[in-house]
Amino acid sequence: MYFIGRPKIKIMIARCRYFPSWRWISVLVLLILVTQVVVTDAWTNDEEEAYQAWAKDAWLPAPFAVRTENSPSPAVLKNYKETYGTWQLDDHDVSNDFDRESFCGEFEHCDVPQDLFPQNSWQKDSDYVESFLNEAEKLVERARNAILAEYGKSPEDTEMFDLTYEEEENHRKLKGAPGNGGWTTKKSMKGLSRRLLHAIMTRDTFTFILGGHSAAAGHGNHFKQSYTMQFHKVMEPVFSYLGVRLISRNLAQGGLGTIQSALGSADIYGDEIDFIIWDSGMTEGRDGKAVDMFGRQALLGNRVPVLWNLNKNLLDIYHKHCDADVGSLGTGELGIPVTLDENHAKTLPY
Repeated sequence: MYFIGRPKIKIMIARCRYFPSWRWISVLVLLILVTQVVVTDAWTNDEEEAYQAWAKDAWLPAPFAVRTENSPSPAVLKNYKETYGTWQLDDHDVSNDFDRESFCGEFEHCDVPQDLFPQNSWQKDSDYVESFLNEAEKLVERARNAILAEYGKSPEDTEMFDLTYEEEENHRKLKGAPGNGGWTTKKSMKGLSRRLLHAIMTRDTFTFILGGHSAAAGHGNHFKQSYTMQFHKVMEPVFSYLGVRLISRNLAQGGLGTIQSALGSADIYGDEIDFIIWDSGMTEGRDGKAVDMFGRQALLGNRVPVLWNLNKNLLDIYHKHCDADVGSLGTGELGIPVTLDENHAKTLPY
């Protein structure tokens, strides 16, 4: 089994050798962990006009100026601005950027060497990239502080967002899900970052897939409130701003596991996956063969995805012997007090 995925994974890692600063790592990972978008009611015409007029000085970068169902109201944005500050960077003029379909046709997987990007593209504009990184880091810090404030926490109390980095020999030491954002390895985090970099630099897609059972599918709740759909709702505007089309698919099935879909993985889950989560503990938690089928089939796709949430022993094997990038979700409950009773609940800020 050790040969699975190795050649294609090596190719994926090699194809990212042209890309710039690793500072993108912290920006993109933190954006995934902490970005929040507020849902609002229907707007009046006056509110619409006020929003468009105010958007030039908005708390969020340019794509958020196009209102969607997730856009904050003018009043909420005004409060954000006064409390946390605003985006200060003038947007790069993308009107002269390269056309991906025609430009990338010359390169397999659109693996464009850095020196071959057009001179007038943002990929070659080092001043813009540096300024954007600085402003993006401030944006992430503001977003994280706003979320912490909802839990009554100070900006220093960031445990719920932290990742535990465990190398191969330590995987089995973890007992259950950690209380922070989850665990991964430093090598896997670099692999995820390279996938994000490649999508950003080439204006590509980034595909996020969930396979699992009824709870993962969102049964007993609205489908749009399943965590895959919530991830998409929060992250799609951010990816869009970076020139990436985010594709999120909740392909979990109630009363079943994943083996029936894994047998046709390329046609059901897809073979252009960047990040895939297994969440079928209730139906397949003790069936290592079924979980192994899910992981192996995913690794055989045209793109080699990051594997998340599978059996720890299997993730150890995939990571150590197949060069796969792996990790798992945490609960995010660190620092959140347990509600003791109704009176205690009334004192909490959330």
